[in-house]
Amino acid sequence: MTDILDSQNVCILNDGTPTRRTRPGEGPSTPDLSLCSPSLASLISWSVLDHTYGSDHAPIVLTLPISSPYSNLQYSSKLKHKLPDNWNTFKHYVDQKISSLPIVNGGNETICSNEFTKILIDAANTLIPLKGNRQGKIPFPPWWDHECTIAIKQRKEAEKKYCSVMTAENFEIYTQIARSTSKLLKKKKFEGWRRFCESISPDICPSLVWRNIRRFKSAFYSSSSGTLPIELADQFIDKLAPPYVPNFNNAQCCIPYSVPCSHTDLNAPFSLSELKGVLSYVKDSSPGEDGITYSFLINCNDASLNYYLCVINAIMLSGNIPSSCENTNHSSHIKT
Repeated sequence: MTDILDSQNVCILNDGTPTRRTRPGEGPSTPDLSLCSPSLASLISWSVLDHTYGSDHAPIVLTLPISSPYSNLQYSSKLKHKLPDNWNTFKHYVDQKISSLPIVNGGNETICSNEFTKILIDAANTLIPLKGNRQGKIPFPPWWDHECTIAIKQRKEAEKKYCSVMTAENFEIYTQIARSTSKLLKKKKFEGWRRFCESISPDICPSLVWRNIRRFKSAFYSSSSGTLPIELADQFIDKLAPPYVPNFNNAQCCIPYSVPCSHTDLNAPFSLSELKGVLSYVKDSSPGEDGITYSFLINCNDASLNYYLCVINAIMLSGNIPSSCENTNHSSHIKT
């Protein structure tokens, strides 16, 4: 083996740490070798995890310090903050800052909009804790429960005890616990899949079905928006925003009856009661580029909402839309 590796100019990364769990009385075993070229040998970090996770071979972790092509992608801030039960501190913070904002008048609506947005974001970042970043972590399958967690914990403790004191008794205890844990996980997975199949009906949403199937596989995937082929991206954009005006020569155009502006209130500024009526029916969804969720506005006092109304009405009258409202992010998903 050594002669072959030398002739092929290949380096071994192993540092002598055992990679296989052995029986009592057997010596350390390292049958799993990690090979690489000499140019990478000095860059790669090699390590072995403490637990075998039900196998008799320990997982090997190879770390190469390079930037991922997905490291610069912007992810949705939908679940960025843990929304509190008591918003009084948030309201007081926003009210104090609102009094320092400039008065909304013709020409400064964009500045006022940006300053109002900044106050809400600062209040959220200061007073509302952030949710943990689970990006890159494989989620638990839907059949996983507390019993599975306890079984895995017991298996880890038994393996740790055997590795510390490698006696025949500890090995037998670990073997029995590992075997029972494997049977339990297999049973839980089967029962969970059966319940999922029984819950499927003709009126269920197809996206929900596929989402649960991926959860059963513990599948994790990153957004492919950054790697969409250029030809497919052009077709996608053309469908989203056609570069030409369709021909409606053969279509019958129906001109609606226009009501004179003097006889309608449709052009009147939005009122506080109308804004509160809208906010009473909305729920939090993925925010725009400004990062503001509906909860931020719902939990503002009247003084803050009145300032927000002045900004919105000024934008509607002037037509000067802030850049944060003009830009949108689209995530394309290929159907499978």
